[in-house]
Order: sequence, then C-alpha cells, then structure tokens
Amino acid sequence: MEHLLKSLVDHDYVYHCRKYHDSDYGSDVFWAHPNSIKLFNTFSTVLVLDSTYKTNKYHLPLLEFVGNTSTMKTFSIAFAYMMSERQDNVNWALERCRELLHSKNLYPKVVVTDHDNALINVVEKVFPDATTLLCSYHIGQNVRAKCKLDCKVKDLKGKNGEEIKPSLMVKTVMAAWMDIVDSETEEAYIDNWNQFKVVCGKFPKFLEYVEKTILDPVKNKVVRFWVDKAIHMGNTT
Repeated sequence: MEHLLKSLVDHDYVYHCRKYHDSDYGSDVFWAHPNSIKLFNTFSTVLVLDSTYKTNKYHLPLLEFVGNTSTMKTFSIAFAYMMSERQDNVNWALERCRELLHSKNLYPKVVVTDHDNALINVVEKVFPDATTLLCSYHIGQNVRAKCKLDCKVKDLKGKNGEEIKPSLMVKTVMAAWMDIVDSETEEAYIDNWNQFKVVCGKFPKFLEYVEKTILDPVKNKVVRFWVDKAIHMGNTT
C-alpha cells in the first residue's frame, strides 16, 4: 500500500483512500491521472464500468472507469481497488469518479455496466439522470451458458431424422438471440421473439429464463430499439 501511494504521489495522480471501519487497514483506493481527468471533462457523454477479478494476489476487485472520445476512441478515466463489490464500496468509488467532473452539466448521459444489481443500483443513485445500459456481451454470455445447460439435444432429430449436434443447437439459438438484440423496431422485436420461441420450443425452462430474467425486466437496456433512444455513441459493451 505504501508503495502504491508513493507511486501515485510521484506521478501526480489524483487519489483517494479510505480505511476499513476506522481501523488502520485500507479498504478502498481510487486514482486517476490528470490527463485522464482532462479527457473525462471533455468527453463525458458515455461512461463504461467493469470490474476484473483475480488480477492481483490480494484478490481485490479492480473497478475500471472508461470514457469515449468524439473520434470513437476509448480511454481509461480512473481505477479503484475495493475490498468487495458491495453497494457501499461501489458507491464510494463512483462518487469519487463524479467528483472528477467540474460541473453537473458534464455528468454522463449514458452508463454501460454488466448485469450486476449492486452496480446498477449505485449508478442510478449517483447519476440519476443517466440512461443505464447493460453490456450486450455479458448478457449474450449468460444466454449462451444457460443454453448449454438447459438445451439438451440428446433426443432431438433434424428434419431428415439426423442427430443434432449440441454445438449446432447453441449456434442456432445464439443467432436467434442476436436477431432479438438487433431488433430496430418494436414490431421486429415481437417477430424475432416469436421466432426465438419456435427455435427453443423444446426447452421451456430456457425460454422462461430468457423471458423472465432478461427480456421482461431489462429489454430496454439491451435491445437496439430501446437502446438507440439514448446517445451511446456505439458503446453497448
């Protein structure tokens, strides 16, 4: 910790630390480079958040804040090591990020996160006027994993009686899923969802997961028809 703080001071980083329950142990550290702060105040329309795990021997989640320039280049805004991903820790880090902006007029219009309820709740609290979008890549990975688990093709046959390979089934399902995500109108969304139900008709448990866990609660954060109502500058992952 001493080495990290010394490095931040030596290189003129803006940083914040807090202790764990008023003890001598550090719980969270947030830092940002001065050039990143300048970029963030110039290009603050879109904010992308994601955590990485198992990247250090202390097993601390590393939360990264990413921005987007007018030339569609991404840049790192800031980083935070947190003791955990509980709402209190994430809220502290996100508030430190907000403090980097010089005025409320610069607050992000769109924030992209994965499907982490704690993170989503904190974003909506710290940036209440921003539109929150869910990372289409993470959602797609969840659908793929659930498909492999629930869509067993052991007893299914093709039109000519041939055996259906599991990999082909997953590929077919994911193609139908991408049609839903790429729906540009509400009518197209309904048509693609109906087609998805035909493709997955033999797997009611999987269909219920897609409908109840993803589409019903968060389709407005994933499907293009709703997502494109916000200025996300192409950032959907």
